[in-house]
Amino acid sequence: MNPPAREIAPAKLNLALHVRGKLPDGRHAIETVFAFCTDGDRLTAEPAAQSSLRITGPFAADLEADGQNLVMNAARAWRKAPELIAALHFP
Repeated sequence: MNPPAREIAPAKLNLALHVRGKLPDGRHAIETVFAFCTDGDRLTAEPAAQSSLRITGPFAADLEADGQNLVMNAARAWRKAPELIAALHFP
């Protein structure tokens, strides 16, 4: 069995965020000033028969591993179309 994949998800800190209006496609037009942080979330993934999510850390109690969690949404998308997700590149 392969070892778990481990990555750092880069973080950013919003210094200013202004919603300027709604775009025709329903998204919001925003204006933002942000800074990249040297730290980020540590992600670990490994093959499993069923998707699950364990959240740890000082703010874990404030987060939920439910249907709205972006990590779980990404895991479900990966299962449906791994060739599409694998083609993405995050610098």
